[in-house]
Amino acid sequence: MFRKAAGLLASMVVWSMSTAMAAETSLKQNLMTAADTKASGEYAFSQCRALTGQTFDTTKSTKKALIVGDSYACDFLNSMQENGYLRDYQIALRFIPYDCQTVAGDAAPEVYRRQRS
Repeated sequence: MFRKAAGLLASMVVWSMSTAMAAETSLKQNLMTAADTKASGEYAFSQCRALTGQTFDTTKSTKKALIVGDSYACDFLNSMQENGYLRDYQIALRFIPYDCQTVAGDAAPEVYRRQRS
């Protein structure tokens, strides 16, 4: 009886370790993919490209969502779709390309300071 219990315990430990190692490998792969700016950029904008310029099917009574904006609109769209918030909607996107200013104050590039004046 003790041998069977010890064998079962050992097999459970080996199984849990292999599961943890597989999860760690998957996590590492996901982090490496996320760190790849080309892959991340493709992911971030793939849905935007697919929905840009789409029209609504007026023959359907489903709810409609029109998203308008720059790269923030793409981020918003991705987060809404990943969480399933827009699954019952027809979605259209109007992308407005815009150079974002990521630095504020005196350190901002001169061109942005002139635009604010």
